[in-house]
Amino acid sequence: MKKIILILISLLFLAGCMEKEVSELQAREGVKYEIKSEIPFTGKLIKRYKNGLKKLEEHYDNGKLSGLSTEWYLNKRKKTVRHYRDGVQEGLLTSWYERGQKGWEVNYKNGKEDGLWTGWYQNGQKEVEGNWKNGKGEGLLTKWNEKGQLEEEVNLKQGERDGLRTQWYVNGEKKSEGNYKKDNKYGLWTSWYESGKKKETITYKNGELEGLWTRWYENGQKRYEGHYKNDKKDGLWTDWGKEGNIVTTETYQEGLLVQLN
Repeated sequence: MKKIILILISLLFLAGCMEKEVSELQAREGVKYEIKSEIPFTGKLIKRYKNGLKKLEEHYDNGKLSGLSTEWYLNKRKKTVRHYRDGVQEGLLTSWYERGQKGWEVNYKNGKEDGLWTGWYQNGQKEVEGNWKNGKGEGLLTKWNEKGQLEEEVNLKQGERDGLRTQWYVNGEKKSEGNYKKDNKYGLWTSWYESGKKKETITYKNGELEGLWTRWYENGQKRYEGHYKNDKKDGLWTDWGKEGNIVTTETYQEGLLVQLN
């Protein structure tokens, strides 16, 4: 008899320790509840595909996400892994492609991206890398193509482009370069042909075209030249042929063509 009582007590204890599982919850003012329940849910939410395979598993404590949250693809491979504390995302978030290759990884602090952010192509080559602080990009952001060649570098400040941005062609030659100020193009911007020959120079002010704009043929001969004022063509604009002969000249006033020669 004592053994039976002990077994029953043990079973009751184990049942109390087992985490409750549900497949559906409802949200009320940011807190999750079981359907038709007034008590914030504590336990495990599990969603499944039609074939019964697990799709999502989340843990809740008093109606808020707590601990590990995992998603899976239909092929049983992991899709994402997140961590929560009192309903707020914390720690490392990792995502994978359907075939199992890592897609991206970023750290969270108080529900916002904070720390190194890295993304990869499906071939395993790094695609992008940068730092986040309090949910905003901060410092150098670097991008590569699928072959691992440098494609772009830009500086970020509080989530906005601020500072030098440089782009490259696949052959390693510079494609374009210029500065940003509070996410607006600013100052001299230069672009090049894939051969390395200069293609264009233009000046910006607060994101608008301002000042001399010049474009060259790849043979080095000037092709177009004119001025911008308040983001509009202004004054004399000249168009040259590849041999240096003037093709047309145009005169603009506040963006309107007033004379054509």
